[in-house]
Amino acid sequence: MPPRIVRIWMVVALATVALATTASGATAATTVGGKLDSTPTSYGCVGYGPGVVMPGVTIGCTIQQTVAAPAFSVGSTSPIATGGVVTRFHILTGASGAGTSRVVVAPRVLNPALDVVATGTPQDIPLGIAGVHSFDTQLPVTSGQHLAMHLEFTAGPLAGSETVGIKWVYVAPSGTAGSTAKKSGTLPGPTSLATPDSTSANGEAMVAYDIEPDVDGDGLGDETQDTAPPTLKQSVRARQNVVRGRGISLLITSSETGTVTIGGLVKVGGELGSLTLASRTIAVDAGVAKRVRLPIPARRLKKIKAALKSGKSVSVRTQVFATNVIGRSSQTQSKTVRAAKIR
Repeated sequence: MPPRIVRIWMVVALATVALATTASGATAATTVGGKLDSTPTSYGCVGYGPGVVMPGVTIGCTIQQTVAAPAFSVGSTSPIATGGVVTRFHILTGASGAGTSRVVVAPRVLNPALDVVATGTPQDIPLGIAGVHSFDTQLPVTSGQHLAMHLEFTAGPLAGSETVGIKWVYVAPSGTAGSTAKKSGTLPGPTSLATPDSTSANGEAMVAYDIEPDVDGDGLGDETQDTAPPTLKQSVRARQNVVRGRGISLLITSSETGTVTIGGLVKVGGELGSLTLASRTIAVDAGVAKRVRLPIPARRLKKIKAALKSGKSVSVRTQVFATNVIGRSSQTQSKTVRAAKIR
């Protein structure tokens, strides 16, 4: 096999392994909450006009979908069946009332006791625009916890009979929808929904959440947020007795838990030959240096030994890449090790 073809074969082979590993680790987001296909008919937190809400006053509440109705939902948010990270949320609203100066929403995580344990970054809903509003977020959630949505609105100048607030809850005919629980208060509260202010037996909050797996537990969604590959460090002595050691020794460190794949290609007399070394994959822990060995089989050692005795130079070019637990791989790194002469 010509030298150039050997070089290409080795790099392509390792690249193929890297791609296969990435594909096998692929994950997909799931969406839970409302189907967002029913026009909201209720303000949820209640909207009022002049004389009830004064200019500059903010009214808010957190609503938990305690029971989801299959006709209006794509998955339960109380409790969450599979944990991960909420990376995006969606809310379907009507147009805000003419007397509203601001509408803010924020997703919330409740523990099994219904205490609020986390709140996403508040987001502003465009005023006067009905439809689905979607926002990015980063909110870890575990199986058994609950998701809820907080919404609050602020009254603007009120000259006459303007309505203050925004509709985001669908009220279905009795017995046809799920149930909701509401606790009033503006951010940073309320802190618990264990004792709600009110409940609805036929309400469906028009909100949905995209949850991505978080296999490595770094608080980032594996599909859209945790996109960086691991960083690989490879340390190797430039000259080694590959015949006596029956291979070469390397010290490798990956920035993330996962695997490291090592392969190699032997050069004899400065020219690439057909002495390729089979790759091997080993498990590694994040940030922990690990001494590994790339073995050279007996038939390869025999040829290397003969070349060294005849005065030819022999070197091994390593090919190493790291892969994290969600399947993303670093670029392949190469180091050249010269074989020590036989005395």
